[in-house]
Amino acid sequence: VYIYHGALSPRSKKNIYDEFIERDDLVLCATNAFGMGVDKPDIRYVIHAQVPGSVEAYYQEIGRAGRDGKPALCLLIYDTDDLAIQQQFIEWMNPDKDFLLRSAQFFEDNQDRPEQMSANTLRDHMVYRDSGDLRAEYAIRELEKRGVLEVTDEHWRFRFAEHLDPDAIMEPDRDDKKLHDLKRLQKCVEFVHFEGDRKLFLNDYFLDE
Repeated sequence: VYIYHGALSPRSKKNIYDEFIERDDLVLCATNAFGMGVDKPDIRYVIHAQVPGSVEAYYQEIGRAGRDGKPALCLLIYDTDDLAIQQQFIEWMNPDKDFLLRSAQFFEDNQDRPEQMSANTLRDHMVYRDSGDLRAEYAIRELEKRGVLEVTDEHWRFRFAEHLDPDAIMEPDRDDKKLHDLKRLQKCVEFVHFEGDRKLFLNDYFLDE
């Protein structure tokens, strides 16, 4: 049994990935950091320990099973507490404007101190060492997309690139995105409870999208 998650070093990720591809008797416990780009035709089982955040995510993840055309089993284990967990993830995925601006300012203020340019130091500064609060990681992802930060060759270290203009962050747009994410989660819960042909549910869902 191997464990795979986003905080592993690139070398560890590659070693686990290579062994997973080569072996047919390996059980991999992973977050959704694993899956994109996996090209292994004979995956026989995909088991979700909790409900994903969207139907799209679930469909993409189970699509790794049975690519050789032989039978494969996809099992989703659901608990009502999963909903609260995913709602919390959505809150983290959509940090408010103030959090994002303060995160950008932290990196701008510390741009000449490479040891401070990491997710861990931002978390320590913004959420006071609460490792369960993932707003810092999601703020960094958004700052990368906005060109404020650039990834360096050093694992989980960043480089400050550009000042963040407060006027570029529109609160109504952020609220709309959070509402959209919550609606996607609700659809996933509906899928879990659906008692008919789930293929029809998926067809209707993606046609509506």
